[in-house]
Amino acid sequence: MANRVALDQLSRFILDPIPQNSSQLVSIPCIYETLQYHESQQEVYPETLVLLCRWVWQRGTDVLIGLIIYPSPPSDLRVDQVNVDWKKVGTQIVFE
Repeated sequence: MANRVALDQLSRFILDPIPQNSSQLVSIPCIYETLQYHESQQEVYPETLVLLCRWVWQRGTDVLIGLIIYPSPPSDLRVDQVNVDWKKVGTQIVFE
C-alpha cells in the first residue's frame, strides 16, 4: 500500500522514468531498491518494470479512492499566522 504522496511520486516516475524521479520513491522500498539496482548496473529501466510501476500506481490509486469516504476539510490558512516566533532563527555571540 502506498499513500497519496508516494502515488504522486510514482506517477511522476512513470511519466518520466529518470534517476531523479526514481530517487523520490524511497517510500515504496521494493520499487525503489529495484530501480536502484538497475541504476547501479548502469542499465536502462526495463519496459516491463515501468509497466509494473504503472500497474502499482493504477491499483494503488483505485484502492485509495475506494477508501476515501469524505473529502478532506479545507485548510485554514490563518494557522500559518499564529505563533510564528518559533520560525525566527538567529545566533547571538556575546563577547565580554
